[in-house]
Amino acid sequence: MLIDEPAIREGSLLHKEDWQEYLNLTVRAFRISARSAIIIFVMWKTKNHTGTQI
Repeated sequence: MLIDEPAIREGSLLHKEDWQEYLNLTVRAFRISARSAIIIFVMWKTKNHTGTQI
């Protein structure tokens, strides 16, 4: 999974008064995505290391 800054910049075309709301939503979505990716990775590594199923 790749989460990158250029994806966040796509909203820079919005009107300036909408930037703060866009950034708030974008940062929240980024954090949720990153946490989910970490959880899935840890579960995958645990499964492969122990041989147990998730």
